[in-house]
Amino acid sequence: EEWASLRQLLRSVAPYCHPSNAGGYCLEVGTLLQALSRFCFWRVLMEARRSSAPARPTLGANDVRALVRMLEPLVTQARYSKHRLLPRMAETSYKYLSRLAPELTLPTLEMRVAEGLQTVTAVHQTSVALSSLCMLVPVLLTLCPTEALPLPFGPGKPPASSLLSLARGPAVMRTLLELALPGIDPNDPTKMLLTLLAFGVLLQHLPLAGPVWTAEASSRRSASPPPSNE
Repeated sequence: EEWASLRQLLRSVAPYCHPSNAGGYCLEVGTLLQALSRFCFWRVLMEARRSSAPARPTLGANDVRALVRMLEPLVTQARYSKHRLLPRMAETSYKYLSRLAPELTLPTLEMRVAEGLQTVTAVHQTSVALSSLCMLVPVLLTLCPTEALPLPFGPGKPPASSLLSLARGPAVMRTLLELALPGIDPNDPTKMLLTLLAFGVLLQHLPLAGPVWTAEASSRRSASPPPSNE
């Protein structure tokens, strides 16, 4: 009964997520989408890290995927809204959904970002694609996907489909970054700023040294003679 009520609520909200709608209700719609995804993420994360038996039934994998399937189409549409705040709230919601079920969200988002970066006439789609690229970087370049996914399968046991989606991350990110390079255009300051921001986020998450390099550097320092004080 609760799931039926939620589906009915989201069906009634769906027309207001259309990119052509930019009324005063967009803030409430964005708050709803963001709250549903955020609190689901928090609840799953707390339940996955809880050691004692919970006082209430936990969210199962099917529950999480059902919620993601209901929210993903609405959030995707809301990202292209002409409202000032709704696209940002939709991106925040998509960030949580991509953590909850990457196999249901990342392939579609990657395709839309690639299309937006290659479009010539739809300038609005390019801006949304560059903004989404910034949001994708932490997910696609995560170094510890097993620990980063707060899925209700017990610690360290995400499904193989989720790990497969994340394993494709570096290759997908390389393709998207190559498509984003033409965005460094002095004739379009806004697009250039978004492009440089995406590359800045990339450099923040890109490791400068891996554990193997760290071990080799430590062994070399220990093997080298100490500097003389002459």
